[in-house]
Amino acid sequence: MISNRYKANGREVFTLFKKGIEVKRIINQKISSGEWKLINRECECGNNDYEILSEKNKYGIPQRIQICKECGLIFYSPALDHESTVDFYVNYYNDLCAASITPKELFYYQYQRGLKVLEFLEVHQEVINFSRVSTILEIGTGTGGILKAIKDKYPHLKAFGTEYRDEEISIAKKNGIATVKGDIETFINENGGKIDLIILNHVMEHFIDISDELEKIRRIMHEHSVLLVGVPGVMHTHKFYESFLESISLDHNYFFTSRTLNYIMNKNGFKHLYIDEDVNALYKLSGTYQHDVPRDEYERVTHYLGALEKKANRPLAKLRSLRVEYRQLLKNVILNIIDKR
Repeated sequence: MISNRYKANGREVFTLFKKGIEVKRIINQKISSGEWKLINRECECGNNDYEILSEKNKYGIPQRIQICKECGLIFYSPALDHESTVDFYVNYYNDLCAASITPKELFYYQYQRGLKVLEFLEVHQEVINFSRVSTILEIGTGTGGILKAIKDKYPHLKAFGTEYRDEEISIAKKNGIATVKGDIETFINENGGKIDLIILNHVMEHFIDISDELEKIRRIMHEHSVLLVGVPGVMHTHKFYESFLESISLDHNYFFTSRTLNYIMNKNGFKHLYIDEDVNALYKLSGTYQHDVPRDEYERVTHYLGALEKKANRPLAKLRSLRVEYRQLLKNVILNIIDKR
């Protein structure tokens, strides 16, 4: 374990308020009663020698996070099964993880993120040239803000999305995104055909079964298709959080470095065209399935997380964390006042 702060003691990192407290109580009850089913997850490399990094997430909800000592992949196990995960996303995610953000606010946030995604893609025009792209699909599109930002500049694109929440689907459709309710399998059944550009922006870390989902994605790609993958980079945790604990959430099944992501993608028939430690990556289909395990990644990751935890205990880091908590607490107070009106 990284430190004693990561033990299953029920304590959250940031103070929860009203809705968050109630949602936490419901989730704990659903897990402890067995209403939400848990499945044991093995590492993608097949190794079964793990080290537990944390027994809880940032909300204080039990969540065992472990790292593989062979390949360095970090993952959540035992984890929520598919039905339980869908229930969480549809009914509890927004109140617990998104601070009750409204769909309109979410669209604005996603549109701004879409501008950054567009900038990233245009930097790599040697890989993805929009003059040759006619179809684009975003898996987990939300309100469609990312695709809308791209379509505003390239209106010729036919844009598709997948999403579970009805209100967000409605907003996406109003913005010209042909969005299906469900996942990749739903899209394949309702639309079929090949897609030129597929976007997995902060979605892959939520996958329940990575190999299964990547197999579905391969089915809708042709030899010139490009897959954009954006996931939180473990080795850049310090850019957004004071500690690794602050990044652990019930919806995150995997935590990647550039090396562990590349390993999984290569193992599942993809070849990387570009990757950085943030992690932002571009892939195309490969004719081979590589199984070369990244060596020394376990040591590299655990050293980084240990050093980060030491910094988190310094007075200045604690002060910054208190500032973040104060802002979150203030927002929750305002939301509580609004709820009572």
